Amino acid sequence: MRIAMERIGCAAAGLFAAVIALSGVGRAQQLSPFTGQPLPPNSAPATQPSPPAAPPAVAPPAVAPPPLPGPGVPDPNRPYVLVPPGYQAPFELPYRSGEPVPMGYRLVEEPVRGLLISGWLVTGVGYGLGVMAAAVADFANESSWMLVPVIGPWLTLGTREYYRCKDEDADGDGMEDSDPECLQDGLVVLGLVINGMMQGGGAALLFMGYTIKKKKLIREDMHVGIAPGRVTFGMSW
Repeated sequence: MRIAMERIGCAAAGLFAAVIALSGVGRAQQLSPFTGQPLPPNSAPATQPSPPAAPPAVAPPAVAPPPLPGPGVPDPNRPYVLVPPGYQAPFELPYRSGEPVPMGYRLVEEPVRGLLISGWLVTGVGYGLGVMAAAVADFANESSWMLVPVIGPWLTLGTREYYRCKDEDADGDGMEDSDPECLQDGLVVLGLVINGMMQGGGAALLFMGYTIKKKKLIREDMHVGIAPGRVTFGMSW
């Protein structure tokens, strides 16, 4: 009987200890995970707050392209070369259509210098020879028209009187002798034709020289002027 009572007491003590342990675990599970304080009965533990939402993406502001460099402003996108001290840029440079004008130069249009020089030279020489020939002949037989440039020889040819050639046998040898007056008149006509072609060719060269324009680059501190019969150039200060 005594042994049975001891077994019953041990079982009761074990049951009491199990109840105490279960109640302690429940209390430990109901503590707040943030403050460590026990939660009120029948309340669920607080959940961890969600992180704040990311702000909406904003597009970067549009950046305007840099303005083009104006006259005298260096272009940062173009390479530059260091030149030694005392270097002088060329007075003029050739220009190709479509290329940009380099800094320090300006684009000019001028007549073709070679055609002008050739035209004035040919026309002047032809006119001078014609006037000298007419002066030697004392401006006889409408040769005063030679004072008119370019068309003077043709006017003289159209208005002068021509010598009538006579073929005679002056020495009686049975052969016709050449008339010196006729030969001289033929030489005058030939000279007038050559002189007219010479002055006309020079006038054609002048016309092409003044109508055909040539583009080139001139240094900005220089100036060029072309006038009839002369070419001038200088430096601006």
